[in-house]
Amino acid sequence: VLSTNYPTGDGWWSRMDVWKKDNYVYWVDWALDPETWYHVGQITVLDITDPTDPIPIVVDTCLPRAPTAIWIKDNYAYVSLADYEMGPHEWINGGLIVLDVSDPYNIDSLGFFEVPREAYNVYIKGNFAYISAHLSFFEGDGVYVLDISDPTNPTLVTYYDTPGIPKDVFVDEPYVLVAEHNSLLVFEASFLSVPGDANSDGIVNSSDVVYLIDYLFKNGPEPSDPNAADVNFDCQINSADVVYLIDYLFRGGPFPQFGCVS
Repeated sequence: VLSTNYPTGDGWWSRMDVWKKDNYVYWVDWALDPETWYHVGQITVLDITDPTDPIPIVVDTCLPRAPTAIWIKDNYAYVSLADYEMGPHEWINGGLIVLDVSDPYNIDSLGFFEVPREAYNVYIKGNFAYISAHLSFFEGDGVYVLDISDPTNPTLVTYYDTPGIPKDVFVDEPYVLVAEHNSLLVFEASFLSVPGDANSDGIVNSSDVVYLIDYLFKNGPEPSDPNAADVNFDCQINSADVVYLIDYLFRGGPFPQFGCVS
């Protein structure tokens, strides 16, 4: 440690994660607003050209939730965000926010992907973001894989439901390693299915609704991965999955889940 000059803090900010890029350090943390008791997230940029005297150049409260981790690739910062409890059974979801840090003095928010509850950590590999997420005690936990080739519009590629609560992710293609509370999970990304991708084309859209209707009512082909079509997690494929998928695609309904068809 060469210097502890900045920052000393006022005793209520929670230091979460840090990333170095060139001569700058990007530091994410959060606090409780003393008036509203909402989570306030911020990113601080330090100029460490002289490591004995770090100089803060930007303090920006551009994070809509409490940050949990940061990863910087090229000119973009990817920050995972926690959820926030507004009241009994009322939550503001977390997710992944993408920031443009090409100019450290002027940070812009570009894109956001919401997860149902809390994003614990993020790992970037190529054009993909791997997010360990704690969804809820009722919906389960898992790893989201996002396509970030367009930083303004992160999109879901696949989701893997983990048996425990995932805390950290590491990728050594084709393997994805997930650290849980008391175990290590290793899976091959090539074998993951996308919840809701009934026709197995790698994306979830209206063609999956048509595929399910054909299968259920017109003797169409069975989904190659039945669990990808069991989007409401009731362990069977029926018209309720069609309704669930339509709600998700066109009415802002909940995310498709990875099913439990035997």
